[in-house]
Amino acid sequence: MRGKLKDLTFGRDGEQNITITVNGDFRDEFDRLKGQDINLEVKRWRTPQK
Repeated sequence: MRGKLKDLTFGRDGEQNITITVNGDFRDEFDRLKGQDINLEVKRWRTPQK
């Protein structure tokens, strides 16, 4: 899914919070994964080659 990094904030406990905007409907996936540990990979978008 394509998206953009939007913001980085720091919590009082030293936790870093990343805000990501996405170009798609992520609601169902968010509801399924909310509150669970996840594996996350962020890398630069590259247009798929045909």
